[in-house]
Amino acid sequence: MKKLQKLLNNTCWKVKARKKSIEIKKLNKRNKELEISRDKWKKKADERNIQIEKLEQQNQEIEKELKKKLKPLSENSKPKGHKFSNILIQMLIIIKLETSISFRALDKEMKILHEFIYVLDETPCNTTISNWILKLGYYELTKVKIKSDDWIILLDHSIQVGDQKILVIYGIRQSEMKFDRALQYKDLTILAIVSKTKWTGQDVADEIKKVENEIGKIIYAIADFGSNLKKGLKICGIKHIHDITHWMAIEVERLYKNDEQYKSFCAKMSELRTKFLQTDMAHIVSPKQRKKSFYQNIKSISDWAMKSLNFLDSENEKSKTYIKERENLIWLKDYQTFIYELDRINQTICEIEKIVKTKGLSSETIKTCNSILNLSQLNTSEKGQKLKTKMLNYMTQTLQLVPQKAALLCTTDILESAFGKYKNYVNSNPMACVTNLILCLAAFTCSLEEQEIVAALESVKMKDIKKWTKDNIGDSVLKKRTIMLLAA
Repeated sequence: MKKLQKLLNNTCWKVKARKKSIEIKKLNKRNKELEISRDKWKKKADERNIQIEKLEQQNQEIEKELKKKLKPLSENSKPKGHKFSNILIQMLIIIKLETSISFRALDKEMKILHEFIYVLDETPCNTTISNWILKLGYYELTKVKIKSDDWIILLDHSIQVGDQKILVIYGIRQSEMKFDRALQYKDLTILAIVSKTKWTGQDVADEIKKVENEIGKIIYAIADFGSNLKKGLKICGIKHIHDITHWMAIEVERLYKNDEQYKSFCAKMSELRTKFLQTDMAHIVSPKQRKKSFYQNIKSISDWAMKSLNFLDSENEKSKTYIKERENLIWLKDYQTFIYELDRINQTICEIEKIVKTKGLSSETIKTCNSILNLSQLNTSEKGQKLKTKMLNYMTQTLQLVPQKAALLCTTDILESAFGKYKNYVNSNPMACVTNLILCLAAFTCSLEEQEIVAALESVKMKDIKKWTKDNIGDSVLKKRTIMLLAA
């Protein structure tokens, strides 16, 4: 019995010993795993600490550089007679002229910026910023122009503002033309900004003659075929190139103005807008079109109609879930042929305009445009064939109008852009009228280099602006009202 008991005890001890040995092995293995994991994470933590140190050093360097750049906003040299530094004035003028921000918003933006970053001791108010723009515009408008025999002018009237209409003339010398891109403001020279209540052909001619006496010979002018502009250029004997954008719009209008299907299509679009614009189906309505410039903007209508047709034709399961949308757009199927024709015309116009506006009009660009017209699908419809023939005639006749080796400029898009920016400036005015803010049309073309801005601010006084305003504009509507009310 004792031997048996001893044997059992030995067996139990061995079993326990084996169990403990297995547990120890597991624990040793786990310990090694934890050591490896610890070393791995420690290494990562060390790497992160090194990265944090580097980033902190970079951050300190950036802060130092930022302070160096921000410090001059208040401590840099200042234009004579001005309290703000050159760099601050330059920055605010660039922001104003190259964005759509208002003068008051720019004033508030600077105050907010000042709350978060120490930039300067005092911020300029909106009137001060406005005065800088006026001085810059006046400086650019009145400075002596280079007299030469290769001037090209772009001219147009703005829309009626109050009882005034503005004539703006920009110029560029042929020797400075770059036909590797579209025109930019910096390429142009402001030659005239004149406001009148009524413009005749003779009035336009008189202003052109004043410009010609100042700058020398004008080779040709680009403008729309407005009667007074056309007559004015004819009186002056200056060759008149019809702006391609306006020409295209006129031709599209001739194609579709009396077209019954076009009228019916427009009526349907109008009905769609009226019915759904203020509902949960507003996303299906067509883009709003200005009546005056409808034929200049067929692209938005064409694109909307084509995308809507593609949506209706889609076999995609997701698109089939838009049942109400499909029901209210299904009428487009009745105009499918018309929409395809409009799309082909739109695409061709866009391709031709892109080439002519960037590379100018020359025998080479006419060949390129001819190839595009031959490859296009305009020949598939009667209207397309008519437009193709008229496009080629326009380009050939325009090129013959001014026989020369250099390519011809035939777009005033940059002038239309300037008018658009100016209108954005005055739209917030509840008593819309022409004010001395039209000088911004000259400021757009000014070099925004520090030296040029300083020269403008130092040489132009506010009394010069007031005199120019009195001689060229007179009292604004607001001033007339103030005078009237004070008389009570």
